[in-house]
Amino acid sequence: MINKPQAEPAPDVYPPPPSSKPPVFPFEYKEDFIAKEPKLIKVVIDTNVYISAIIFGGNPRKVIELTKDQRIKAYTSLLILLEVANKLNNKFKWNREKVEIVLKAISKITEVIEPKIKLKVVKEDPSDNKILECAVVANADYIVTGDKHLLKIKEFEEVNKFVSGEIKIVTTADFLKILK
Repeated sequence: MINKPQAEPAPDVYPPPPSSKPPVFPFEYKEDFIAKEPKLIKVVIDTNVYISAIIFGGNPRKVIELTKDQRIKAYTSLLILLEVANKLNNKFKWNREKVEIVLKAISKITEVIEPKIKLKVVKEDPSDNKILECAVVANADYIVTGDKHLLKIKEFEEVNKFVSGEIKIVTTADFLKILK
């Protein structure tokens, strides 16, 4: 049997604390001391804003650039993406490949969600309800749109009962002013 040399005990340079309690730091650990990432504004971008950004540029493109640069958090749904695809294909006669490139690009800079709720808020154009449904599920702060039916909604209690805060519906110009 081989005898291993015994390590000498560490010298008592730093004596243990008088009690068996763990040492106390100069401050206690609190949530307030944790570095937090700034909360990004959450938005749902309407189909018409995507189309305007792609075809014409201007303020709609600036909103998309904010999403691309991760200065805002954008959400979309499969129904919104489908509407973008249909508009590009039917109205602007884009081929399938170009449409797919656009949809992939939008999907990369947004979070695609699948709302499981159905709202009936917009009576004049029920297809606009998909924007509200997406905003409710995303708990969005803003809907950015150029749609007159959505813009004229002042209070939409049916939507706001599902979310913790108010969802504001604004134009691209107004949204850019808010962010300044």
